[in-house]
Amino acid sequence: MVQTKIKISNLIKKTTIYCLPLSLLSSVIFLVYYQNYIDNEIKLIKVEEGYHIDTLEQTIENDLENAISDIAVLVWHDDLQNLIGNKYIKSSMQENLIPLENEFLKFLDVKKLYDQVRFLDSHGMELVRANYDRKGSIAVPIEKLQLKADRYYFKETIVLGKDDYYISPLDLNVENNQVELPLKPMIRIATPVVDNEGT
Repeated sequence: MVQTKIKISNLIKKTTIYCLPLSLLSSVIFLVYYQNYIDNEIKLIKVEEGYHIDTLEQTIENDLENAISDIAVLVWHDDLQNLIGNKYIKSSMQENLIPLENEFLKFLDVKKLYDQVRFLDSHGMELVRANYDRKGSIAVPIEKLQLKADRYYFKETIVLGKDDYYISPLDLNVENNQVELPLKPMIRIATPVVDNEGT
């Protein structure tokens, strides 16, 4: 009986001596494999995120280029060119603005992308503004037009040259010196409007 206990004890010692290093080796191999797996997953995530960022960057670039193209179409539209070139002969300035206002409304209804289109004079006063929401476009009445001379986007745009464009940082829309609620993030794209003679 004592002999059997000694044999079992020796067997346990030998098993422990051989199995413990194998267990440790297996654990080290597993940890190395697991670390490589994690490193590869991180690399894969970084590559995928880089691709998503590149795609998003290209999408934003394309959207801005399209918006600038849309503005160029509006700037060179006959109604706006006639207005700034004083080619209208109607009796009042407001009558002269109606064709431009109608063009802005049609533009917003067709595009369905823009929240507002406005034409400001050289002092920053809105002469024409059209707003758009899911219900469609609407012209802002003359008594609700606002002075935007103190807004950063006007100050940045008024000093630009012909065919230059200002793209604002993303910020919140401000109406009548109040942040509009619900919050409405905006990017503004603007350009000086000049006639065919560059004035």
